[in-house]
Amino acid sequence: MKYKFKYKRIGNWFWTTKTVTGHGVEDNRLILYFKDLTLLEIPKFDELEVRLGNDWLLSTKASMEKEAGNAVKVELNTQAT
Repeated sequence: MKYKFKYKRIGNWFWTTKTVTGHGVEDNRLILYFKDLTLLEIPKFDELEVRLGNDWLLSTKASMEKEAGNAVKVELNTQAT
């Protein structure tokens, strides 16, 4: 499953958007995982703003339903980001 991950440095005007298959944080580094099995490490996670949209929510919902074997109800954000 893939989704869009948006991030920017605090105080910066422009967002960077990446299409990823996963993300995580380790030792104050943001790690983005891509479909081609590569990754991108971004230092100083505590200086970043991040945004995840409805595509991430739906991706997570599908993973939860697959693991649990039950339907999961979610409320989608209708505000534009």
